[in-house]
Amino acid sequence: MKKFFRISTSSSGYSDSELEDLCKVIIANCSAHADLQFSIPKFENFKVNATAFANARAAALQGGKQLVTDKNNAREKLAFIFTSFGVLLMELFDGDEEKCTKTGYPIYKPRVPVIVHAPLSLVIMAGLISGQLRSMCDAVKGKQGYNWQFCTDAPTAATVWVSFTSGNTAFTFKNLHAGTQYWVRVGAVDKNNEVHYCEPIAKYCA
Repeated sequence: MKKFFRISTSSSGYSDSELEDLCKVIIANCSAHADLQFSIPKFENFKVNATAFANARAAALQGGKQLVTDKNNAREKLAFIFTSFGVLLMELFDGDEEKCTKTGYPIYKPRVPVIVHAPLSLVIMAGLISGQLRSMCDAVKGKQGYNWQFCTDAPTAATVWVSFTSGNTAFTFKNLHAGTQYWVRVGAVDKNNEVHYCEPIAKYCA
């Protein structure tokens, strides 16, 4: 089965100047496109709105609240036709990659889900004062937060950990007992509130 190629039909990620430049590219490419050598009302509408936005943007650069409002309204109209014309092109070319690419529209890139992993490079060291342990780890991309935990006996599946939540890659455990060995670990919390823990490290508290 042939894969339906997609182009990006959203203009929301572009600054005003970037959108104006992109529209110029699309107009130039579509005007020269071998498979678009016939009248397309929506393309004419695209050109009219792109020109109106460019003119409104130029006027808004001179300053004035009303001119800025006019520019924003022109952009809103252009955004609608930017999307609808892009969808028309994909349908017209039946998702053909070569033909869609030649329109000048950006290629659609689906968002790749971020897989949260257990924090790496956990380091445990003595605190600045007695009864403290300082800990730190590498940042985890896509995490919602960190769970910092400790226990006083060698960890097993039945261990009940003392937990603290934090958004930082460093945490200080306080009010500990000097001379006691602690096992420390940290977990990265993903968007489903699942926690991915690293292997615990043992450290005596000074």
